[in-house]
Amino acid sequence: HELRVLELFGDPAALAIFNAGLVERIQEQNEALEERVAERTAELQDVSQSVEAILDNSSDAIIILSAETGRAERINRTAVRWFGMSPNDVQLNWRSFIAAESQAAVSACYARVVATGQPERQELEVRAADGAVMYVDLAMTIDRGAGAGRPARVICSLRDITVRKQALSA
Repeated sequence: HELRVLELFGDPAALAIFNAGLVERIQEQNEALEERVAERTAELQDVSQSVEAILDNSSDAIIILSAETGRAERINRTAVRWFGMSPNDVQLNWRSFIAAESQAAVSACYARVVATGQPERQELEVRAADGAVMYVDLAMTIDRGAGAGRPARVICSLRDITVRKQALSA
């Protein structure tokens, strides 16, 4: 009889002890995972802050465009200063500062970069916020974002080459 009682209660007790061990392991793994997520989040925030610092302190004007719509998603301080654009205006018509004779070439360059994924460069004339003519070297390249599929953004970097152009024409 005592043996039968031990058999009846022994199996469930062993199962309960086993389950308690599993629960403890799951809790330990959850804690470890939460710690790794917190570490990775801190790393990503650090990288994001570094990228923002580079973007905002670049001497080049940088405009980040949606590859799908062609609308500006982000502009840096240099672009704001040169072209009098608001950094909050994500619906910005970024082509507005490009000289009329360069509009078609820039639009074609943008279309090729989006279609092929290959970076392109061209020199063009732009108008600064004060109306002054500037010459820039425009570099466009694709940023695919987190996915490897369709382009997410087009990064446009404009370097002021006015002094060089004026020296060549003198």
